[in-house]
Amino acid sequence: MILATSSGVPRRCIGICSTILSVPGERIAVSISPGTDKIVEQIPMQRLGTPDEVAKIIYVLCTETSSYVNGAEIHINGGQHV
Repeated sequence: MILATSSGVPRRCIGICSTILSVPGERIAVSISPGTDKIVEQIPMQRLGTPDEVAKIIYVLCTETSSYVNGAEIHINGGQHV
């Protein structure tokens, strides 16, 4: 999927789908509602992701390294598929 723009320059469209993220420096029980521990148990990596981990993927998608990626959904969820 390439989006047309008024300038005629094609743009890429990529969806970023992340799961619940932990807040750096906070305990899960403090930063997320009660019951989060049950969700974490269902995640294959047995932990929540961090905003930094999501940012690193977005950074790569903004570089020439991923110039051929388009019309994709990137799931950042520790292996948990909803």
